[in-house]
Amino acid sequence: LQEVLDLRGSDTVSLIACGAEWCGPCKALKPLLAAAAEASQGTLVLKQVDVDKERAVAEALEATQLPTVYAVRDGKLSDVMVGLPRSAQELAAFVMRAMSDDDAPGGAAVPGVRTTNLARVA
Repeated sequence: LQEVLDLRGSDTVSLIACGAEWCGPCKALKPLLAAAAEASQGTLVLKQVDVDKERAVAEALEATQLPTVYAVRDGKLSDVMVGLPRSAQELAAFVMRAMSDDDAPGGAAVPGVRTTNLARVA
């Protein structure tokens, strides 16, 4: 995840998608996130984390449910989405919140311990 932290101070937002090969919802979400990152023309970077292969990262992020997607801006967690979105609009809203410069209400609360843990992983 060092490449995520290296983006501090840039306009780039990272999505850290925690999943597993055996997880059906993870498989369904993966191409949707990839398409969003591609459509963003470089302003959104996607990092896939296989929780079975990168256990230390999954544990540090406290990814206990799959899929879990963390939005990281300027080296800090800014939003989190747990589970498969119920609609394309829900996924689009998450991506738009992640890319927004505003700290607008409506985003999921991200416990401070996860921000600390992200720094510890790197």
